[in-house]
Amino acid sequence: MSGAEFAHPGARVALAAIDRNLASLQEARLGGLETDPHRAEELMPWIGQALFWIVAVDDLLVRAHKGRSYREKRDADADGRYLDGARLARNAVAHGVVILHRFQQGMTFPMTFPMTFGEVRWSSLDDVLAEWSPDMPLPEGQRDSYRRFFYNIQPQEPLRAAQRWLLAAPPRGWTL
Repeated sequence: MSGAEFAHPGARVALAAIDRNLASLQEARLGGLETDPHRAEELMPWIGQALFWIVAVDDLLVRAHKGRSYREKRDADADGRYLDGARLARNAVAHGVVILHRFQQGMTFPMTFPMTFGEVRWSSLDDVLAEWSPDMPLPEGQRDSYRRFFYNIQPQEPLRAAQRWLLAAPPRGWTL
């Protein structure tokens, strides 16, 4: 992680926080937390905090670069296209949805008893919306990004992609 390219102190703090949250998520994953359905909710603080900081930096970039041109370039990028889905996920978390992940069927080894199978994945948009009724209609870009880049993916993957976009923004001219 390097946020040194951003002059904005808030952006640098946010990028450092994203890095710490994703490192903690990785440690939990390596410790087997991601494969334990009885403890999967323990991942939510790191996921939620990373989402909040990711969206905070994206908001700064949208405001600093007058929105539309930045969004178009961001959404056309392989990593930037995750940001709208991250915004939807962040908003759901802010409204108390803790089912942003689900337990996927499958087998894990070594086997332990009582037996559980699978790993944590992001929930479907329908499952998220079953727990949360937004006051306003969700933009189709957020719905599409979440469906395409979050649903049924391991928790850290979309967050890492969003982080890569934010780290690559300054060299591409998207400065703060």
